[in-house]
Amino acid sequence: MKELIQTNYTVRISRPALQRQKIRTVFLTDLHNAAEPEEIRAVIDKIDAASPDLVLCGGDMFIAQPGRSVEPAVRFMKELAQRYTVWCGTGNHEYRAKIYPDQYDVMYGNYRYPLEEAGVIFLENKSAAVKCGDVTVRICGFDMPRRYYSRFHRERMPVSILNSRFGRPDPGEVTILLAHNPSQIYAYLKWGADITYCGHYHGGVIQLGGGRSLIGPDFRLFPRNAHGMTVIKHRHVIISAGLGEHTVSTRINNPRELVVTDILVE
Repeated sequence: MKELIQTNYTVRISRPALQRQKIRTVFLTDLHNAAEPEEIRAVIDKIDAASPDLVLCGGDMFIAQPGRSVEPAVRFMKELAQRYTVWCGTGNHEYRAKIYPDQYDVMYGNYRYPLEEAGVIFLENKSAAVKCGDVTVRICGFDMPRRYYSRFHRERMPVSILNSRFGRPDPGEVTILLAHNPSQIYAYLKWGADITYCGHYHGGVIQLGGGRSLIGPDFRLFPRNAHGMTVIKHRHVIISAGLGEHTVSTRINNPRELVVTDILVE
């Protein structure tokens, strides 16, 4: 089994109108069917030890290839849902399987419907309000259009797309955005969620330090935002290296990662 680490962050949110509160989130993403029994056990043991208030999933839990089974991801998510309410965003693999049924047949339905029956809450361009103590947390799941995943033509996404999906963040709430692809980090920061969680880059194959890595899935060399946390004007973007991989299975100085964040509302 490949090395799995837990990365801990502390995020301070200064919001005098809100009650002081500590909220612990666990963020998992990019499983890509890496769900053998020992892998499932290792991840769930870490989640149990963290004792989170919110369990958040960033997408790409299976591999969208015609004829490929989604059962390993379903098995993992069902076991997790027996313990926690799981709030689930989508990645490019879920999105691709959903919008191209002629190619992927019922793959997306085979993934989503059993999990909804198990209690997993899917947020596809939707948001949900959750009470954590006296604080309302707004979780927004962004289903990003495929054009912004292009490997060869990188197009900057306007913040108006987020505004049209979710409106503007409410200062009376703590806002969390699940946005799989970190290439649009500046739109996320401009939109103004307190925390945005991303994945997609798998840590960039080789982590080079300072958030830089060797290569992104869009074939961009030395991407700046492949892992770690970026903070600009009290807005935080946390990018996980993910729990699995596909196509390129190599990881150097780049272990699989579970992200635990303590949000301190002050």
